[in-house]
Amino acid sequence: MQDHFETLSETREEIQRRIGRAGIELVEPDFFSDSFKSFSSGVKYGQTLLESAELKTYKGRPTRKFAHAVIVRFEPGYTGTRTYELTFYVL
Repeated sequence: MQDHFETLSETREEIQRRIGRAGIELVEPDFFSDSFKSFSSGVKYGQTLLESAELKTYKGRPTRKFAHAVIVRFEPGYTGTRTYELTFYVL
């Protein structure tokens, strides 16, 4: 599983893949997509953003948990060509 990406769009796509692999159903299904509010204004260099979305189900069972995505955008050259780092977890 890759944690570093070249574009914000690639990072969003990875969030969607992780949601699918984890068996997560979000209350707002498009929360992490580019058409929704999360990360829609972009991420500035050196900035860290955290977005949390409420889960409807987790592994097929109703839950009160949240999915959390943390995106860090590094300065150019800091991590080579991959400037976005993703941390995704459920609590």
